[in-house]
Amino acid sequence: MKRYASHYLLWPGVGYLKQFAIEVQDGYVVRIYPCMEERESVEWHPGVLLLAAEKDIQAKEPSFFRHPVISPEELPDQAESLLAVEKRKAVLLYPFDFTCLRPVGETRHTPLP
Repeated sequence: MKRYASHYLLWPGVGYLKQFAIEVQDGYVVRIYPCMEERESVEWHPGVLLLAAEKDIQAKEPSFFRHPVISPEELPDQAESLLAVEKRKAVLLYPFDFTCLRPVGETRHTPLP
């Protein structure tokens, strides 16, 4: 199991999660949790971690990125159960425009193992 964190996690349909980390097992995100401080064994990455369903991985349209920023207290209670139903992979989007909360022309989509 690997753990990753970034400036933001983008969960389409939920929003941008600020100060969260994820656990990935067998290529899929299995857990999301608040990460208010640095923790051992968490890899930090610049940019945004996209929690992507297969159809989301190559999304380029600007409307895809229009979501609110959510703090740890605002995450829906059913979030963990949604992960069990919707298998999602973690994709690093970098570089990323944090002012407009959208990718730039040079943004790479890098799947995380």
